[in-house]
Amino acid sequence: IVDRQALQYAVRGRTPANKGPLVVDLDESDSMHDEQNVRDRRTWSKAAAVALMRVAFEEKRRVAFVHFSTSVVVRVIEPGDHAGLMDMVKHFLTGGTSIGLALEESARQVRLLAQKGDAGADVVLITDGEDDRTQAQKNALEALAATGARLWILAIDQKIPPEHPLRKACVSYTHLSEEDMRSEKGVLSLAGV
Repeated sequence: IVDRQALQYAVRGRTPANKGPLVVDLDESDSMHDEQNVRDRRTWSKAAAVALMRVAFEEKRRVAFVHFSTSVVVRVIEPGDHAGLMDMVKHFLTGGTSIGLALEESARQVRLLAQKGDAGADVVLITDGEDDRTQAQKNALEALAATGARLWILAIDQKIPPEHPLRKACVSYTHLSEEDMRSEKGVLSLAGV
């Protein structure tokens, strides 16, 4: 390279990388909802999902929403599908929390999207993290890693410890505290400001 004898020693121009689809895991377990409290976690999770969908619409990215508790419901929304977005906002589950189940379904959705030509998916987990089935999460994280998808986490109210397998596996972690959920600061932290 120094002697300029290599077959290729410089690359010119830039080709923008296409952004793949999103798979958004929305925790809709009972611990996410408290009607008596201003800091209703489910309200914040839906607001984050709407913000992600707005970006996806602008970037023409397909989004698969995985609503989860101890079961999952999947909803794939095409860019510009505002009715689908409203259906996502109005959908609610109840019950316990199974993050492992959600991540397993996410891995399946990433593979399905790739089969349809939408490769390079990012997975966003929006949760309060109240699930102690760590082994199930580890197994699901392995399945997700096999797809090549990157994991992003938005922790609502409850912190996920740095040594937890979820934190170790993610490329980005954001935590919204109780204080964040009472002021515009929370919105700014979501926006990365």
